Amino acid sequence: IWGGGFKAHMPLDKIQVDEIFLTAAQSLLATIMLVDKRFQWWEALILFLLFSYQLVNPSEHVRVIVAWIYIGLALLFALKVNWKEFFNELSAFFRNPESSEK
Repeated sequence: IWGGGFKAHMPLDKIQVDEIFLTAAQSLLATIMLVDKRFQWWEALILFLLFSYQLVNPSEHVRVIVAWIYIGLALLFALKVNWKEFFNELSAFFRNPESSEK
């Protein structure tokens, strides 16, 4: 409907909602892990173990618990990030993107 507002939605069942929540939580953790531009072997192991666990135990309950574990770990990892340095580098990149390429 033009001019009167456009509503488009895709109905999702409980499993799909849980999968989107799980994927978003995993992406959040991975992104926070990469903010310092280093990816340690133990960080990769954490992601692999959590992903593997929910893959071999595909119950709804496990998906939700693992998603909350991802979010909890993301919060912990966010505490160790030097956010001031990150935002300084980010603003420097946007001021002069050519000089940031290495």
